[in-house]
Amino acid sequence: MDELFSEIKQLEKLIDAKSQGYVQECEMKLAKICCYHDPRIIKEFAVLFSDDCEDDLMWSIIHCIEDFEDEVYVENVLSVLPIIYEKSPMWASILIIRITNNPNSLICLKRCLSRMQDKQRVLGVATYTANKWREQASAIKEVFQIS
Repeated sequence: MDELFSEIKQLEKLIDAKSQGYVQECEMKLAKICCYHDPRIIKEFAVLFSDDCEDDLMWSIIHCIEDFEDEVYVENVLSVLPIIYEKSPMWASILIIRITNNPNSLICLKRCLSRMQDKQRVLGVATYTANKWREQASAIKEVFQIS
């Protein structure tokens, strides 16, 4: 197994254990993982999103994946968005909102959606997000062409 995936598995175990001081340990592990700057981590991080974790840790994961070029970031997030949504609708929604709030990411989102074969599950997440977060609803509905 490659060292990157070993580091990610260790991070996953730290998060699952939630021992005393786990957030700080996870932050250090996350910083090490982010140094690889390997876009595969975006998909691997999908399983880490959880409503049961400290928000600070979830935000750190988001900031790590947002460090990638917009096209890479958006395409990879879209590919695992249904997985994130199953574990945490809130964090899936936050990802959609952050993508739609960034002009460059929004352009990439439109481009990625036009290339996707099976948009249905991603559209389900977008619909949920638009309904939950009213202030972003019109932008989300426009991008995803939801009526």
